[in-house]
Amino acid sequence: CQSIHDHKTSEDGLRAARDKARESDRLKSAFLANMSHEIRTPLNAISGFAELIAGEDLTEEERREFVQIIRDNTQLFTSLINDMLEVSQLDNTSAELPRKLLDISKIIRAEMEHLPVKEGVEYRLKLAAPEIVFPLHRSYVSLLVRELLKNAVKFTEQGSVTVKCGLTGSDTLTLSVTDTGCGVEPGLAEKIFDRFYKGDPFAQGLGLGLSLCRLIVEKLGGTIALDTSYTGGARFVVTLRDA
Repeated sequence: CQSIHDHKTSEDGLRAARDKARESDRLKSAFLANMSHEIRTPLNAISGFAELIAGEDLTEEERREFVQIIRDNTQLFTSLINDMLEVSQLDNTSAELPRKLLDISKIIRAEMEHLPVKEGVEYRLKLAAPEIVFPLHRSYVSLLVRELLKNAVKFTEQGSVTVKCGLTGSDTLTLSVTDTGCGVEPGLAEKIFDRFYKGDPFAQGLGLGLSLCRLIVEKLGGTIALDTSYTGGARFVVTLRDA
């Protein structure tokens, strides 16, 4: 009886290892496919418009337009590489991130100030108090807010993007980012956090944004989820607890 149990345990272990290897191969293939396309696109634009600028028969208006295209694609390229590096760094960090008392309202305001002006979209901030002090990791919480905002703005053509933040008691922080965009099907509530997943396969990006958000939140000992009860777009809710 013990021998049968040991054999079954061994089979289960081998099956789990095989499934893990297959998932690793799938992620690697998805990574290479995404990287080859997403990095080539801005690089081709930068290279092509740099060549055009070198020409002598351009008007000043055309030259300014091409320079802006190069700047936009350089920013996109830098963002892709930064997301990839951040995911890699967090993947290789086993311990929770160190935290110290910070005012998250300042972090949120700073990130919202850098949002692009988008016609027909209003940015709203709803804080439970002028100062919300909580143990946080400054750079990664800034990145978390930035990625959630970037995701919301990307999928919102009309309406608003709203950030809410407050404390429950003294040991729980709740942060939510709500938009009036196209929303997410409830059946994809977990899938959207998968690495390299993109609801729109033709959209820019590597599909790392929400995956990176979950990595950050988990390293801070918290949770992040899509609020499936909200149907006016998408709402992501982050809950952090004082360790």
